[in-house]
Amino acid sequence: MLLLASKNVKDDMKIRFEDLENLKFFDWYINPFETENVNLSQEITENLLNLKYDFEAKVIFNKYGYQQFWVTHRKKYPLLWNEIETLIIAFPSTYLVERGFSAVSNILTKKRNKLQIVNRGDLRLSLSTIEADIKRLTNSHQAQGSH
Repeated sequence: MLLLASKNVKDDMKIRFEDLENLKFFDWYINPFETENVNLSQEITENLLNLKYDFEAKVIFNKYGYQQFWVTHRKKYPLLWNEIETLIIAFPSTYLVERGFSAVSNILTKKRNKLQIVNRGDLRLSLSTIEADIKRLTNSHQAQGSH
């Protein structure tokens, strides 16, 4: 019975994490400034060479780490971002947890310890990158007529 349960758990884990086993991972994902460009396409190699000599990017990388670096440089190096995007999205926890903690501490200090964060939606608004278009919302609002 124990062997059967063990086999079921093993099979379940294999199914759940199959995509992670098949995930391609190159050294340049973690540190694009100090890796050898072996077995890469010509376009990727050219982009990595341009990045390697981008000193402003290197400063940001050293200051904020690879996750924040790639998120902030995704538009400047879109080909490289397309390669690394699945990895960053698959393991976003550290960045999101830190951002969430920062947002909560900021909300609590501003609101003087009112612990109704979830009810008010402040946390969701703080973590969202979408900005509300208040003017459009007010213009599209229709007043309810009397009955």
